[in-house]
Amino acid sequence: MITAIVVLQALLIFLLLLSRNSLRRAQFALKESEERLKDALETANRVFRYMETARENERRHIAREIHDELGQALTALKIELHRLKNNPTEKLEVLTAAIDRMSDLVSNTIRDVQRISSELRPRLLDDLGLVAAIEWLSEEFSERMGIPCNFERQNAESCAGTACSTAIFRIVQESLTNICRHAQASQVEITLDCGGGNALLKIVDDGIGVSKGQLTSEESLGLLGMMERAHMCGGKADIYGEPGKGTTVIAMIPCSKEVEDNHEDTYS
Repeated sequence: MITAIVVLQALLIFLLLLSRNSLRRAQFALKESEERLKDALETANRVFRYMETARENERRHIAREIHDELGQALTALKIELHRLKNNPTEKLEVLTAAIDRMSDLVSNTIRDVQRISSELRPRLLDDLGLVAAIEWLSEEFSERMGIPCNFERQNAESCAGTACSTAIFRIVQESLTNICRHAQASQVEITLDCGGGNALLKIVDDGIGVSKGQLTSEESLGLLGMMERAHMCGGKADIYGEPGKGTTVIAMIPCSKEVEDNHEDTYS
């Protein structure tokens, strides 16, 4: 009888210890999950603030462009027309000069409208396609910065969808902007493979690199913006780097017809 009680007590102690260990493991796992959730929420908040700030900055930029460029041109055109209306008997050479000035104003205004439109929606994508647009970005970057920028692609014709191609173009554009501003690189490699229904984009520079803290700081919201662009198209983007060892941007974005139908209005 005593032996049975001792065995039962030992069993209860064992079960208690086992339960306590399981509870500790569960608490530890819960704490890890809470920390991951906290990090995810902080990242989401930074992305939200970035998107709101970017949207407001874009609106201010467009408003300023319309006011400064189009507004001034239309005002000048109105003045010329008003002057002609009030002086209908002007000499032919005077009228011809006024018409030439108005024609120049109209031509400049058309160019301004085209430029503003291209900033809102990259015209190269519509006119020439994704490959030519990235080639133009890399060549323009090399000429402006004096840094070799090599672009390699495979199966790129599969990345023809609007949402997919626009997201890829913008990620390349943002990456080259970051390299231009911060990387101090001497070489850039861009690769794009659109096989298997996914677009795999990789951008590598040999610059000063970035630390983990820089990747998550408020000053690196452009990097978060790239992640958000990929995410909104059903993909993902990651940025890797170490101080002194360059930076790598990798984005995986679905580019199947079904995905494009679901996301074709996501970006402009």
